[in-house]
Amino acid sequence: MRAERVEQFRDILLRESEGVGERKWASYGLTPEEREYLLEPFPFLVGVIADGAHNGARRSWALPYRLKVRMRKLLTPELVANMELSKLSLLLAGRPSLHRYPVQTANFIWRSARQICAIYNGNTSALWAGHSAKVMLCRIDALHGVGFKKAHMMVKMLIRDRGLKVDDMHEVHL
Repeated sequence: MRAERVEQFRDILLRESEGVGERKWASYGLTPEEREYLLEPFPFLVGVIADGAHNGARRSWALPYRLKVRMRKLLTPELVANMELSKLSLLLAGRPSLHRYPVQTANFIWRSARQICAIYNGNTSALWAGHSAKVMLCRIDALHGVGFKKAHMMVKMLIRDRGLKVDDMHEVHL
């Protein structure tokens, strides 16, 4: 039942654009800049991490762009991993707060950025580039702040909305 609601929400959030096979972010109040920024791999992952926890879709998916604006720098795994966790928490908690649970979300983002730097040399797209759905799910699920459902949602979005090709789509359960 929960998976069906998540899927319905995703279908609302992402709807067909006029181009065949292309999708674009539903408005949900996101500015064109916020939507465009989600096309970058690490900001997209940050949006996935921020999604849920009763935060609201607009607030969650705008978080990467708004964090970039507050930091006055592009959001990269290296930048976040080398930042003090307390500073990242303060950036998320500043008025207006970027997330309902800024300290916990900052911890998830920071720890995931450190994992990406340590394991994938800061290349977020290495989580999914050229891998089967099963491998992608394992890699994404291993990140802090991303569990089974978010990993499956993210892989499905990568396949459906970004045109990622995999032979084992049956592994994705959302």
